[in-house]
Amino acid sequence: MDDKIIKEYEKLKAQKEKQLKRQNEYIKNNYDRLSLVIPKGEKEKIIEIAKKKGYKNITDYIRELIKKDSVSTPEKQEKKDHKKQEKNQAAINPDFPDGLPF
Repeated sequence: MDDKIIKEYEKLKAQKEKQLKRQNEYIKNNYDRLSLVIPKGEKEKIIEIAKKKGYKNITDYIRELIKKDSVSTPEKQEKKDHKKQEKNQAAINPDFPDGLPF
C-alpha cells in the first residue's frame, strides 16, 4: 500500500511540475516583467491601499493606476504640467511666482 501511495504522489508531483512549466512558458511568451524598487515598508502600505480599494493584488492596482494615468487627455496633461511649472517657479523664487519681472 505504501508503494501505491508513493507512486500516486510522484505521479501528481510530475503533473504539477508539468503544469507549472507550461504556465511559466505561457507567462514568458505573453507578458513582460517590471521590477519596482521602493523603500522598506512601502510595499505593505501599497497592499493595504489596494485591498481597501477592492483590488485583489498589487499588480491589478498598479495596472489600473497606469491605465487611468495614460487615459488622461493631452490637454489635461498640459494643464498639469503648466501648474507643476508654476509651482516649481514659485518655489525657486517666491518674490516672482510668475517668473522674472522682465
